[in-house]
Parts: sequence; structure tokens; C-alpha cells
Amino acid sequence: MNRPKKIMIAGFTVIVGLLVAGLVIQQWTMARGHRAVYNLAKEGGFCKTDGCEEGMAYATDYLGTEFGLSPQMVQWCMGVDSIAHQKLAFGNAMKTVLTNAMYIPCGDPSSDTTEE
Repeated sequence: MNRPKKIMIAGFTVIVGLLVAGLVIQQWTMARGHRAVYNLAKEGGFCKTDGCEEGMAYATDYLGTEFGLSPQMVQWCMGVDSIAHQKLAFGNAMKTVLTNAMYIPCGDPSSDTTEE
């Protein structure tokens, strides 16, 4: 095999690897967000059934309205928040850089004007 083909195959492999890694991170973050919304609904007493779908919908709708986010973005931002507050044995600096980038679509929390 000649050199340009090897470079092209290596480049294609890297691109596919990055796409798969991005998909895995996205799915993991959304799963963490789903769990965080579920826990929020349980703690807030919004659940009326065991599955807590209505409580999660209420919490998601409230947060979406409050911060101007879609339900999927609420789940994403809750997942990123869950990851950001997790303490790791090593790699916390890299986690901070990654979560700061993942927070970008969520908006700037320092400009939040909601009342507590």
C-alpha cells in the first residue's frame, strides 16, 4: 500500500474514532442528566408514580422556562453539571476544561438573574 492511502486510512480512522467518542460522551452526559432530573423530581416531591415521568416533565418544563432551554438541553445541562461536580482521583483539570466547553450551550450561569 502506498503512503497516501495509508495516510488517508489513518485520517479516516481518527475521524471515525472522534465521532464515536463524541457520541459516547453525548449519550453518557444525557444519561447523567436524566438521572439528575429524576433525582431533582424525587427530592422536590413532584413524583406521583413510581416512574416519575410527570415529575420529571414538570421539573424539565420549569427549568426550561426559567432558563430558556429546550427539554433536551435541560437534560444536557443537568448532565454536564453532574459531571462537573464529580470529584475524580486524577484528571480534574482536564475534566474542568471539558465541562466548561460542554456548558457553552447552557448559557452563562454567572449572568443568571433568578431569585433564590
